[in-house]
Amino acid sequence: MTRHASRRDTVCGRRGGATIRRVAARSVLVAASIAAGLGLSPAPAHAQPELRSAIAFTSTRDASSAEVYLMWTTPGGAPDPARTHRLTENDSADGFAALSPDGTRIVFGSDRITRNLVPLHPNWSDLYVMDLHDTDEPDHPIPDRQQQHLTRGGSASWSPDGKKIVFHASQSGTAEPKITQPDPVTTDGDLFVMDVDECLKVIQRNRVDDCRKVAGPHVKNITNNGDQTIEGDPDWSRDGTRIVYVRHAATDVGMFTPDAELYVLRVNPDGTPVPNGQDGKENPERLTFNSDPNDLNPDVEERGPTWSPDGAYVAYACKRGADPFHICVVNVATKVEKTLTSGRAELTPTWSPDGTQIVFHGNTIPNQLYRLSLRFDQTGPTVVSNEQLTNAGNSGPGANVIASWGKVRV
Repeated sequence: MTRHASRRDTVCGRRGGATIRRVAARSVLVAASIAAGLGLSPAPAHAQPELRSAIAFTSTRDASSAEVYLMWTTPGGAPDPARTHRLTENDSADGFAALSPDGTRIVFGSDRITRNLVPLHPNWSDLYVMDLHDTDEPDHPIPDRQQQHLTRGGSASWSPDGKKIVFHASQSGTAEPKITQPDPVTTDGDLFVMDVDECLKVIQRNRVDDCRKVAGPHVKNITNNGDQTIEGDPDWSRDGTRIVYVRHAATDVGMFTPDAELYVLRVNPDGTPVPNGQDGKENPERLTFNSDPNDLNPDVEERGPTWSPDGAYVAYACKRGADPFHICVVNVATKVEKTLTSGRAELTPTWSPDGTQIVFHGNTIPNQLYRLSLRFDQTGPTVVSNEQLTNAGNSGPGANVIASWGKVRV
């Protein structure tokens, strides 16, 4: 009996080892195929997966519809527009993509559900998530069937552990978008935190198409101000302790929101807010102070804030007076603001992983991506160079916009 058991264990061990070797070999082949699709040299078979710097962005270069692309960077960390990989391919508008911190997934907004509704709501956004490395067709765009719907909402940002996202959405779930631009806040917009994997389980278990249709801890409203103020454009700090966002009055209408300001919400590891007044600190805390309640026609606004990797600064799009939007930064500790760009209208800044560069899109015809190289002194970041990344010569005639810098596991 003992001998039989020993023999069985030996046989199973051999078979198990063979299975492991086959799986490992397949993984190496898949990784090599992915690397080839992204224009990379295949890694040696013994090499472990690594995180490589990349930029997710939206482009119309290959079609009239807006799709999500990935732009690789050079070994020195500079964006390389010549090395891009298309991730989505359909007739809808996909954008505001964000790479998960572990480099394996991407969350993005799309109007594929609402664009054909009657009456039309082409600017309503729904959030989708997909594995970044598609094992079926690693050299081609990821099929729609592998892009999983989460909920109606937009401007998602990942928690540092890659398990949750914060996003803006209608408090009631039915409110109209406030403006006609893509990924808009709604007239009762709040911030929500979602456990992505739990959301997907709820969808499958309850056979619903939106996990907010089922109440539970998988989605939490963390602001609950929909009838008083509107919150949007959240970004989760790299250390997980803070979320920066835009707040403005619920009564604002029209394209611009002149009383919009940046706020910082301190949060627990699960994304729930730290109680206001804890440790004698106000929560949320106002970060910018540009609105003048005595000015009948204020012309200032903040949009799209994003944390620097070290959490010392927030970059954002700022509008001051008659000028168009430019790229600004604010020192979080001192609340001192600084304008980095001038000239054309500029929006959606994103920091490089090392905090020395900012990519944004500028209002050329069509819109294109630009890069700021920065140095830091006692006044904060100073622009060393401002260069155009994409143009008709290296990306076709389409627009290239809404970049988000992160890392991809290859």
